Amino acid sequence: YWVCKRATLVAYEAMECHGGNGYVEEHPMAALFRQAPLNGIWEGSGNVICLDVLRGIAKEPHSTRALLAELHAPMDLAKEWGGNCYSATVQRLEKELRAAAGGSNGGDLEVGARHLVDRLAVCLTASVLMQDGDPVVAQCFLKTRLPAVASSVPHNVGAMASVLTEEERDHLIQRLQVDGSQ
Repeated sequence: YWVCKRATLVAYEAMECHGGNGYVEEHPMAALFRQAPLNGIWEGSGNVICLDVLRGIAKEPHSTRALLAELHAPMDLAKEWGGNCYSATVQRLEKELRAAAGGSNGGDLEVGARHLVDRLAVCLTASVLMQDGDPVVAQCFLKTRLPAVASSVPHNVGAMASVLTEEERDHLIQRLQVDGSQ
């Protein structure tokens, strides 16, 4: 769900980085941008995928327990780093997932399925980054995807760097350099 929803946005941002060259058919970005929505179409609409997640939660309660264990594993680290709402978001998700697993509030969950799955995807990504990723990358992710104050993060992906420090931006850029030079 998350990859399908974000692919078009990421392809657009990449095309924008290339400017006019990224738009012309001779450049591979044009084909990538055209093909990006295909995954969402191929896998089913976002709503269908989100309803599948709810069905899976209800049908396989052990999957919910495993997911919650994964989300709780880095809780202390998220609190230690501060400036993010990871813990509060996970606690809200836990309450909603337990309700879904118990079969209660089915109609309410279906209406909010997309919002639930969006938050699950962001929190699971944050959990993996905090446990196994570069700590600076994990902190930047928390700062831009799960800030303590929701209004502090711009909606536009290209503007997210505006909430990062210069050191954080430099670290992220250095990681992207192909040859590893500084």
